Amino acid sequence: MRSSLRSKLVPFLLLLCSGVSAQEICNNAIDDDNDGLIDLNDTTECVCDGIIGGGEVESILPNASFEDFDCQPTSYSQLDCADGWAQATGSTSDYFLAPTYMPAWIEQPLPGGGNGCVGGYFCHDYMEYIGGCLMQPMLAGESYSLNMSVAAFEIDNFLSNTTLMNLSPVNVTIFGSATCPTWPTPVPLCPGTEPGWSELGYVTYTPNESWSQVTITFVPTFDVQAIMIGSPCTLPPDYPSVSDQWLAYFIFDNLTLNETSAFGSTITEAGEFYLDDLELTGHPDSLAQSYQWFYQGVALPGQTDTILGVSINDLDTGWYQMVSYYDTICVISEIHIDPICVPAVIGNAPVTSCDPVNFQLQTLSDLSQVIGVNWDFGDGSSDTTSAPSHQYTEPGTYDVTLSLLSEDFCPTDTTYTALITIYEVPEPTFTADPLEGCIGMTVNFTNTTGTLTGNCAWSFGDGGSANICDPSHTYNQADTFSVQLTVTSPQGCTNDTTITEMIIVYAEPQVSFTSDTIAGCTPLTIQFTNTTPANQVGSVLW
Repeated sequence: MRSSLRSKLVPFLLLLCSGVSAQEICNNAIDDDNDGLIDLNDTTECVCDGIIGGGEVESILPNASFEDFDCQPTSYSQLDCADGWAQATGSTSDYFLAPTYMPAWIEQPLPGGGNGCVGGYFCHDYMEYIGGCLMQPMLAGESYSLNMSVAAFEIDNFLSNTTLMNLSPVNVTIFGSATCPTWPTPVPLCPGTEPGWSELGYVTYTPNESWSQVTITFVPTFDVQAIMIGSPCTLPPDYPSVSDQWLAYFIFDNLTLNETSAFGSTITEAGEFYLDDLELTGHPDSLAQSYQWFYQGVALPGQTDTILGVSINDLDTGWYQMVSYYDTICVISEIHIDPICVPAVIGNAPVTSCDPVNFQLQTLSDLSQVIGVNWDFGDGSSDTTSAPSHQYTEPGTYDVTLSLLSEDFCPTDTTYTALITIYEVPEPTFTADPLEGCIGMTVNFTNTTGTLTGNCAWSFGDGGSANICDPSHTYNQADTFSVQLTVTSPQGCTNDTTITEMIIVYAEPQVSFTSDTIAGCTPLTIQFTNTTPANQVGSVLW
């Protein structure tokens, strides 16, 4: 996780470090005048008092704060209403403009104090980009910086409802083309994999619903006429797909793009605060003669290079300043490092089963600076160990939530929707009619299992079988037969049941009889005797 970094640039400001009555030395980490205010915090004696170069940096992007429009959006997918901007690919990026279309979940006021901003989804299988042609090309070999405001949300597919956000840090990326294309381009997903487009640079941004300022600094290898801004081609594994309930959505405002030298002194960061390898680098112009780093306005002794090792010097979160000194003036720039917030990332893949599951949970989060772990298994139980096992026995779909608490008491959590699914196993039942009869009788079987029936397989006990759910079967031999029904549910769960000695088939009786005479005079009385075996006689008709 890269610590936010809400970068605050104060371009070309004169820092007045001494005066006629000043006793505070503004870069020695000492309260020289004993007023309780040290170095830059002594705003009476260490005053920023002038501007070199004057004014704000102009952007070579058109309509950089999205205030100018051809039409007023009333819903999503209307970026083309913004002057100079377009839906960059087949995916429909969005334009927000008060008062016609400005959802309540967007933090107000907007960074530039205006009425417009833009946005798009960051999903594995669906990425939205904003695109525009530059007012003047970026030249190969020159250093350029894009400074912009960003916020992020987990939101539904209609940009209506948001949920608690806990997205991993992500590389917000700028792509470039040597020509100004016809918008939208035929790019199917990410421009970085398509001919004619190349990744120019990115900034690793920790998603936050509040506006943050970020800067991408890069050197193009070709003259750039058009750009796209949005998702990297490869997203972190915990980012959603477009079919998920909650999607990752990013909004942008105040896009200032120009040569890096136009911004004066800037600060960039590399490494991760919570991995103990964070480093800050100042980027003053070539005229600066010396430098001094400050933490929370107080000078850091010995830190007089353009690079400051935050982690190696065991420094904390908060505001950092770098002052660049010239002959008679100095320039100050600031960057803010947020508290350690270790992103909660579940490392398991979804599991589906027809049987109870003993599931081993695991996290991809670095727990070295975590003081609290909690797993909510979604079935009313929980665990506070780092990699617990849990038995799921009842059919259902279970959402698993991992919550972390960092050493800086920063809570993060993530929920893996439908991580575990235990399907219900069918309990087969059936009836038969008739249950007994003679050789050659036909029995009608009926599956009564219910809605969990997908497929049926019958074994009739005489070697016969069927694969339909309500079959008929003719028995051609005498015996007692057990019948088995196997049912497979639509989800693939299989179970069977057997009714023993269910069907009785009788043999045909071996009919025989005798008489006491076979001839005589009338009137003749003959006595007939049924000699059929008694166990084969049910009823007799002469």
